[in-house]
Formats: sequence, structure tokens, C-alpha cells
Amino acid sequence: MSGKPVAPGTSRPGGRHGGPGLGIVAAAHDAFARRGFAATIREVAEAAHVSPATVELVFGTAALLDAVVDVALAGSNT
Repeated sequence: MSGKPVAPGTSRPGGRHGGPGLGIVAAAHDAFARRGFAATIREVAEAAHVSPATVELVFGTAALLDAVVDVALAGSNT
């Protein structure tokens, strides 16, 4: 994880509340599968129905790819 603070009422993937993180990871997985590293934060945010600022707040930039890989390797984090 990126170590960035998380907004109140949200959590990182695997957190006990789920928060927007799980939807962001799923949207990012789809975007990376379709477009590889050409996928954008804006594209992920639109697919997850959150703002680009929310994606960056919850994950930063590089940590989003890390989270997608972690979920893919683990199968699921719910």
C-alpha cells in the first residue's frame, strides 16, 4: 500500500468496510486488462463511479497497480 491517509468512511481494499477501494480495484483490473499501462486514472474513476481525486486519495498512483496485482494473485480480498 502507499501509506497515504484514507478519507473518513473509506478503506483500502480488504478493509472491514469495503469502501470505494474494492470497486476501484475491479475497475482498474478491467482497464489494465483492456489497455495495459495506457489506462488512466480518469478511466478507472469513471468505471468505478468515483472521482479521479478519490482514486488518488485511496491509492495514490502506483499503489493502484499493486492492489490490482495483489487481488489477482490472491483471487479475492473479500
